[in-house]
Amino acid sequence: MSILVRVWLKKLTGKQCNVIMRRFGLDNDDPSTLEELAEEIGVTRERVRQIQQEALLKFKRLLGAKDVGKDSCLYDPVAGVHSSIISRYFFNPNSTPHMSGGYH
Repeated sequence: MSILVRVWLKKLTGKQCNVIMRRFGLDNDDPSTLEELAEEIGVTRERVRQIQQEALLKFKRLLGAKDVGKDSCLYDPVAGVHSSIISRYFFNPNSTPHMSGGYH
């Protein structure tokens, strides 16, 4: 996970961080569905989606504040790769993460 993503996660509320970590399967977990998270935290699927969007907006603002381009923002220098799960979603918000790790 890139340093910038770690900084962003620390700026989120506990609920936002949980949603992002679970939705995108960070820390080697499988991505969770809106339904799974809604049931676990006791809100609607729509509310989980809103929490996710609020967190992604914070990320977008962090990128703007740091003047970081989309190509470098999710680069993990340790692994030498981009964090593809978040980058695919963040830069194509019409896609959604799925349990199989794929998008549609």
